[in-house]
Amino acid sequence: MSNLFHFVSQSELDARHNTIQFIDRCRNELTVFGADLDFDSWLWPKVANFTKLGSGSRSFSVDDRMREPFISFAKAYFRYQQGHNPTGTRNESKALKVLEQALFDAHGEPDIVRLDASILDQAAVLARGHFSASAYQCGRELQRLAEFVSHNNLVSQPCGRWRNPISRPQDSNRTGKKAREARDRKLPAQDAVLAMADIFSSVGDNPRDIFTSSVFALLMSGSVRISEVLSLPLHCEDDSFDKHGDPVYRLKYYSGKGYGANLKPVPTVMVPIVKEALARLRALTAEGRSLGEWLDANPDLMFIHPDSDHLERSKALTEVEACEALGLYLPMHEAKQRIYYLYGFGRGDVITLESLWAKLKDRVPPNFPWVNKKAGVKYGNALFAMQLNTLHAQRGTLRVLPWVPDVNIVNSDLSPRESAGEGVHTSIFARYGFRHADGAAMKITTHQMRHMIDTMGHRGGLSEEDIARFAGRADPKQNRVYNHLTPTELATKYESALIVAGYDLSVLIHCEPVSRDAYDLAPKGPIHKSKHGFCLHDFAAAPCGLFRDCLNCNEHLCEKRSESKEELETELADTEKQLLASEVAMKEGHYGADRWYEHHKLSAARLRELVGIFNDDSVPDGSLIRLQQINSPSHTTRALNARGEMLQNNLGEDRDDQILRLMEQM
Repeated sequence: MSNLFHFVSQSELDARHNTIQFIDRCRNELTVFGADLDFDSWLWPKVANFTKLGSGSRSFSVDDRMREPFISFAKAYFRYQQGHNPTGTRNESKALKVLEQALFDAHGEPDIVRLDASILDQAAVLARGHFSASAYQCGRELQRLAEFVSHNNLVSQPCGRWRNPISRPQDSNRTGKKAREARDRKLPAQDAVLAMADIFSSVGDNPRDIFTSSVFALLMSGSVRISEVLSLPLHCEDDSFDKHGDPVYRLKYYSGKGYGANLKPVPTVMVPIVKEALARLRALTAEGRSLGEWLDANPDLMFIHPDSDHLERSKALTEVEACEALGLYLPMHEAKQRIYYLYGFGRGDVITLESLWAKLKDRVPPNFPWVNKKAGVKYGNALFAMQLNTLHAQRGTLRVLPWVPDVNIVNSDLSPRESAGEGVHTSIFARYGFRHADGAAMKITTHQMRHMIDTMGHRGGLSEEDIARFAGRADPKQNRVYNHLTPTELATKYESALIVAGYDLSVLIHCEPVSRDAYDLAPKGPIHKSKHGFCLHDFAAAPCGLFRDCLNCNEHLCEKRSESKEELETELADTEKQLLASEVAMKEGHYGADRWYEHHKLSAARLRELVGIFNDDSVPDGSLIRLQQINSPSHTTRALNARGEMLQNNLGEDRDDQILRLMEQM
């Protein structure tokens, strides 16, 4: 019988050794997610579950666990990247899921050492099929992973040059049917918003209805993230005065994504609604804050809720009495089942408040007493401090265990998953009998409200800086994703601006790309986006004679904005340096330097005039400006100069007629 062996290349041996070492160091040396993290577990509480593609991210079934040897690498890579270069963990998890499946399909086992470009291509195909809305982000994380494993020699065949083949989703500012449909998906249905207003005005005493309708009212009061709302402190109101001495009502949020503490003014029309919502929430969560304060000061003593008749901590209790101490009023058979099967007491054990708390205190949230440590909000001073199961439809409230709701609680009530099925969970719309006119179930997501409020800001004429500050964004450029003005609204905006400007005044207009509806309203033809604003030149009539020289063009429009001012000042400084250099070159006799001197001289003059307008306090922000006519240099004017036939020498003949006559002579 022949002796057989499987040949393993040196590169594969080296890669496997490096991978083992990488996993070992991530397990034993890193403290990301806590030094006590159970690295060997495939369930990392409040971090990630390492589940296979197609299974729920919250699955606890062993059958859904990722397979070895990939899962060990996945956990190491995840921990390493989140420590060195934190990103959105969802997209990173998706990339690991599709990669594990692609490796398994190709080789029968998911081994990262055998990764190559073809596996990455297959993973990208899986990403398109499973994560259509976030496929691009998943592919981007695949590319980052490929670069990492190649650079660190964790794979036998380097694939660091592989690039994400999934195109970035089209920007929401585009026009057309698809863009309109995408825009509609990001904005809430108007009748659903009105339904929530009706629910808020007639809400009963159901804790979940009070919670959801009040949270929705807060979302309607400003462009806020749901995480910011749920992290509000008890005393979140600020009654003060603005710089003009007028009273202003604001809420104290802690904005995410690096913005930090943020005082957001509440629109006047929403002030009484917000105050009512806060009053309802404070009443709903008062006992939850008392519980939080007690446990923060007395972690080893069970909280005694106000309705409890059992005050002695060492007194023996029956099963029913023990449940009453927890806030649960159950018949004997249900009480026994809970005490013996759910809490682990043995038959004959003495049940007291002390022994009961010994069984339950491990169920206190691991981040207690903090709700949001960065914002300085604890359970004892949190607006949304509650008790376990406060908002649950069937389970009784455990009044001795602290709990705060998260975004999933809100979204599941405003937009429950279809997979849950009818009757499993009803939305707040269904509980109050609201449906769309066509009979379809109403749904809203919390993030749709943020898109709606931002769009209302753009519609009302707020500056990009004001919108970014109101929304808690560090970069105003991020506003573009949330601007869903329709082409008709943009067209109306252009028309109004041109009417106000009289079309003969200085005008500078800035807006997002628009459709033909907007183009048709421009008196001088189609509108084209430029670096500093918009160009009104009609390219159907003639090509641009000043390509990439917009500020020297009389058909160019801009708007006074602080971000434009900084760009113009920088451009002016650069242009003046170029002007000085071209002047020196011209004096030294370099061929063509006179033309560059002429060009930079005109550009510098234009920029000085614009910067002067932007620095003029008498011109308010948002003013529309158009620079006066300047005979800018062009190939046509130089040709006319060469033949000695400029306009000033032929006052009876306009410039276009001169050009036509010269062309006929050629």
